[in-house]
Amino acid sequence: MKRKYENNEIRKAFVEVYERLFMDEKFQNQNQFAISIGTTHSTVSLILRSERKPSISMIDLLIKTYNINANYLFGTSKKMYRGFHDSAHVNLN
Repeated sequence: MKRKYENNEIRKAFVEVYERLFMDEKFQNQNQFAISIGTTHSTVSLILRSERKPSISMIDLLIKTYNINANYLFGTSKKMYRGFHDSAHVNLN
């Protein structure tokens, strides 16, 4: 069964960013990530499963919180991070 937002390019880029941030240990779990972008872990789960796409406010916080290149999310750049990768450290405590 095809998911509603499976082919949405912004959702795909969002998932790639999520996976990269997780690999880079920028957050500890899905709930922590969700809070950092102003949503719930349930909403993030729906996005990861292609059942929802990220809102503009989620994208805005993703860009600001993790130093993500907006052009990457919109498919016009291959560079995920703005500036230096290591500067994307987030303290959520």
